[in-house]
Amino acid sequence: RSSDLDIESHFRHVDTPTNSPSTATLEPPTAGSASLYASPAEERAALLKASRAIADAVDVLCPAPYASPHKGSEALGSTQAVRRSKASLNIQRMHSLHLMAPRGIDDSIARLHVARSLINMSELDKAGEVLMETSFDAASFAFHAQLAINVAAANQPRPYSTPFVLACKRAGAMLLAMGDVEGAVEKFALIGEHHEACMAMQATGRWMEAAVQARISPRLTLTCKLELLHRWVKHRAQKGHVMPAALLLLRLGAPRTALVLLNECAHFTDTGGLFGLYLVLTSIAGGKQSLERTIASPSRTDDIRRP
Repeated sequence: RSSDLDIESHFRHVDTPTNSPSTATLEPPTAGSASLYASPAEERAALLKASRAIADAVDVLCPAPYASPHKGSEALGSTQAVRRSKASLNIQRMHSLHLMAPRGIDDSIARLHVARSLINMSELDKAGEVLMETSFDAASFAFHAQLAINVAAANQPRPYSTPFVLACKRAGAMLLAMGDVEGAVEKFALIGEHHEACMAMQATGRWMEAAVQARISPRLTLTCKLELLHRWVKHRAQKGHVMPAALLLLRLGAPRTALVLLNECAHFTDTGGLFGLYLVLTSIAGGKQSLERTIASPSRTDDIRRP
C-alpha cells in the first residue's frame, strides 16, 4: 500500500475542457509540485522498489500457463513460461518463510532450497536476503551466512576474479564427487557456469532437472540449450524410450531425426511410415529430397547430427 501511495503522489489530477471525452487526466509532476522525498535519487529508488513489487505481484497472480501441460512441460515449455512459473513458486515460498519465521520453527532446509533455486535463476539479491533471514541461533546460521557472503561476492559485474572462479569450480567438482549435486550446481551457478551445472545434473541422472535448468538459465546460448536437450534425447533413445524421445525431437524442431528413430523400432514402423508420408505432403522437413538424406540415429553411440 505504501508503494501505491508513493506512485500516486507523483501524479495530480488536472481539469480538462468540457468537450473532452474524459473528465480528468494524469500528468507527471512539474518542477514546483510537492514531493515526498528529499532527493531525486531517493525518489528513483522508491519508484524502482515499487515497480519490482508490482512485477512480483504479477508473477504470483498471473504465472504463464503451459499450452499443453504434461510431465515434460517445464523442460520443453517456452523460456518465458518456465521462468515466470519458477518465479511465482519462489515468491510464494519466500512469503511462506517470512510468515513462519516468528514461530521459531527450524526452516534451514527449506530456506537453503529456496536460496539455491534463486541462485539458479541468477536472482542473487533475493537469494542473499533469504539466507540472511536465517535465525542466528539456528545450527545452520554459519553455513547460510557464508553462502550469503559468496552470493554477495558473485553479485558483482563480470568478469569475476580468477581466484573466486577457480575456488567455485574446484568446490563444485569436489561436491559432485561426494554426491552433493545441489551443492555442486549452486557453486557453478554462482559464477554463471550454467552449462557446467546442467552437465553435472545430467551426469548424475537428473535429466529433467537439467532440461529445466537449461530453460531458466539467462546466460546460456541457444546452441548450448539445444546441445543439452539433445543429450537428453540421446539418453532416452538408448534406454529404449522411443516414443518419448521422438516427441522430444519434434518439440526441438528435428522431425527427420524423429522419423529415423521411429523407423528403427519394429513396434513403430507403421507410425514412422505415416509420419514420413505426412512430412512429404506438408513439406515440413523440406520435401522428399530432404528426407532421402542420411541422418544418424539418436540410439547410436555417436553424436546426433541435427538437421
